[in-house]
Amino acid sequence: MNSLRTKVCKGYWQNAASLIAAACAGLTLAAQDIPVYDNLPGTELGRFAALDFLGRPTEFGDEIALAGTARIVTKFIFDYYGNFTPDGDETARIRFYANDAPGVLLKPGTLLYDSGTFPIVKGPARVTLDIPYVEVPNSFTWTVSFGGVSQTPGDSAELIIYNPPSVGGKLSMGLIGSYRDYWKFNAGTWTAYLLTNGLPANFSAKVYARNETIAVALVLDQESGVLRFRWNAKANSYYQIESSPNLKTWTPVQVVEATKDGYMEFTTPIKADEPVLFYRLAKLSLPSPRPIMATKQGATPGTVVVSWTGGRELIYQLKYSEDLKNWTYLATVKTDADGKAEYTDKPPARVNARFYRVWTSW
Repeated sequence: MNSLRTKVCKGYWQNAASLIAAACAGLTLAAQDIPVYDNLPGTELGRFAALDFLGRPTEFGDEIALAGTARIVTKFIFDYYGNFTPDGDETARIRFYANDAPGVLLKPGTLLYDSGTFPIVKGPARVTLDIPYVEVPNSFTWTVSFGGVSQTPGDSAELIIYNPPSVGGKLSMGLIGSYRDYWKFNAGTWTAYLLTNGLPANFSAKVYARNETIAVALVLDQESGVLRFRWNAKANSYYQIESSPNLKTWTPVQVVEATKDGYMEFTTPIKADEPVLFYRLAKLSLPSPRPIMATKQGATPGTVVVSWTGGRELIYQLKYSEDLKNWTYLATVKTDADGKAEYTDKPPARVNARFYRVWTSW
């Protein structure tokens, strides 16, 4: 068997045998920052600043769903309005959280990013933060804490409400990027609220992200006409192979799940009469929040109702096992707008025990 020497590429490769070496050695395309959520600018509907149950300023923010596959956040922009007489101690602080804490809705839990405090000014203002390549899930909560203000008339700092977002993940009821509620830290816990004036709590923000650059090794089997791609994958991650004839329009080819750290492989046939195609590899997202499961006897004899709370409107695979070693696919179920899902199973008679587990299909 004759083969080309293995070469490493940063994310892109061609499928024409005569061009593989050149593509691997010389093609170094810079990763692009892509808007994955955009509610900025828009039609201003109002302004808002949160107070806790004692009437004190507190941390609050919005859970947003991202478009596309880019999940390495590089830039965050938001608007606010400073309605105060400056005395030099007015500040803001931005944080990102994964929604992975237990609750009726999965609450902000794991801290993904903390900007630290930075000064704010009087009047309408826009802040652009360069984010140090923070990887986020398909949806996460961003929050703000304003300092040096009492959040009373004449001494407040408020987020601006825009609606609707122009870029974001597709949600139920035709919504894009964000639901109408917001998160507030109150009495030591996170709680979801609706604005009392009926406005959607979609705060002004824009998120830029890029796909992770992954080292790819290529080997061409000239005898069989197959090109093999290998990359070092991370456990519990999903990778999407995409193809393009022009490096502009990309088409998904295959999604591959990495269940453990190690090398993954994808193969594609090469034909001399085919047009040149470029390929790229993208890591889809962080692992989704761990679902909270429960089982109970169903209303129909012999049935079991499996229910869980997970990410909002995520697709989960449900599997079962009788020995906790071998798992069998049972169903694919999508959670609703509250992150809830339910499935009724009817095991065969004489089954001693059946265990269940779920995870996102991608």
